[in-house]
Amino acid sequence: MPMGMTSLVDNAQFSIGSLSFWLLVVMIAILPVAVYWVLSKQKIDDRFLQFLAPQIRELISRQGLHSAMRERQMNITAVFCDLRGYTRFSENTDSSQVMEMLREYYATIDWVADRFGGLVKDRAGDGILILVGAPVSMADHRKRGLRLAKALRDEVSNYLVNAGYAQRGLGVGIGLATGEVTVSILGEGARLEYTAVGRPVNLAARLSGAASHREIRVAPLDDDNADESHMEYHPIALKGFDEPVSQAILS
Repeated sequence: MPMGMTSLVDNAQFSIGSLSFWLLVVMIAILPVAVYWVLSKQKIDDRFLQFLAPQIRELISRQGLHSAMRERQMNITAVFCDLRGYTRFSENTDSSQVMEMLREYYATIDWVADRFGGLVKDRAGDGILILVGAPVSMADHRKRGLRLAKALRDEVSNYLVNAGYAQRGLGVGIGLATGEVTVSILGEGARLEYTAVGRPVNLAARLSGAASHREIRVAPLDDDNADESHMEYHPIALKGFDEPVSQAILS
């Protein structure tokens, strides 16, 4: 090959190689931005959204999955409700009848929670966690939570009596606690779960476990200015807590 032609080929190869190098540099530079944009706009298939609570569906639809999955600290009121006598009842009752009872029990709780803006978070057999003030922040979440707990006590008790389950030993106990939690959506694909982690969630569950039938056990607010002078608080030892915690009993 003539010398001039060789020089042209070498220059062309150099230009192509240089261009490829700079294209690679640009792609590496913009890749994180592109990934963030895609994730921030990511939507979940409607087939999966239908299994999420309405508040969570709205959160994901409005913010995108990536933004909704960020951890946030929120002040909330946790209400935990479970049945007294459930283990014995389920041991001595046909499983289909237990399922029928749970179906109506869940429906009652869903109806009450919706009235006060609560999010039914977890269902584990007879134990149910409700969040008030998440994922949508509410300035009056404590008052809403107390009203929700009282309505829950009355409605579930009425259901158990009217359905004949109270006569078979079923009752309802409720725990309530307020404070800061960390919330986020965890999981991937179709397995997404809105999760709240923090002392109020654990405390509400333990207080519920200590409650007798129709009792609401309430942990105090840290805010000394809160108008809850009508509540009388007394210490109680609870599993998992190193020190006794204060509680008021609403019966």
